[in-house]
Amino acid sequence: MIKYDDSALAFADRGNLPLFEKLEEFADKVSLLKPMANFVVTTNCTTDRNVRVEGKLEKEFVTFIYRFEVLERGEKLGAISCRERYRGGDRDIVYGVESFRIDKSRGHRNETQSKDIKVAMRLVKTMLVARADNEAIQLIRDKVSEGINSVYGTHYNGVKWSIDCTDEAMLYARTAYLASLRGEETVTLPVKLMSVNNPANYNTSFALYEDARYISNSYKAERGYAIQALIDGGFYVYSLADKVINRYDDFYTLPENIQGKYGMFKVLKEEEIVTTIGVKLRDGFSYVVE
Repeated sequence: MIKYDDSALAFADRGNLPLFEKLEEFADKVSLLKPMANFVVTTNCTTDRNVRVEGKLEKEFVTFIYRFEVLERGEKLGAISCRERYRGGDRDIVYGVESFRIDKSRGHRNETQSKDIKVAMRLVKTMLVARADNEAIQLIRDKVSEGINSVYGTHYNGVKWSIDCTDEAMLYARTAYLASLRGEETVTLPVKLMSVNNPANYNTSFALYEDARYISNSYKAERGYAIQALIDGGFYVYSLADKVINRYDDFYTLPENIQGKYGMFKVLKEEEIVTTIGVKLRDGFSYVVE
């Protein structure tokens, strides 16, 4: 019996859900091929199905674990699964292998299925492999960039929605037009925007936008560090300036200039920006300013 971590499931389900047919056999073979692999069950790894014995319904809608996420040294390599497939009235168990290295235009984009376990194991051998440095860098840059853009967009829109952009633009256009008639090259506009009904909310929104703008510009200027927290407590740290990635085993082995700032993420909310520290993003990614 293989060991797997199902701590992400509801308390009542932990240790109590049956494994889908053939999944244990599949996982046993994967563990022999990859002895350092860990198997994790998340809420995306369960399914409900009817239980039939000799074609007769015995139990209705039983929850099974049909999928294991496969990790190695805290890094997710992909996942393995077992499912039912019916073709021409015949029922088969198919073995699924998921990996970021698989990219299909049809069906599950990052999964290949086979009813032959030997074919599935060949896929495990070639596809469930830790990322090379350049692949890890690409993943971290993509995720951190996506997260920062999302935070920036949220606060940009917060300011945008707190004013009437059309009215404010028209005021500026009219003021500039009248100034040009007088032969002037500059205009003076009021500090208080005419469409702002709640100055306190507007000022708060703009302060958040300014912080997001600072973080966005700092990241684009390639200052600071893009970080991925791994499930085993380790970290990948990519130096934007040096274009170098390093792996650290735990928080205490992080460089001091990163450790002090990263530690503050424990008390900061997700996507809460502090311009002297950085921002904690989703799915274990973050950006630390230099």
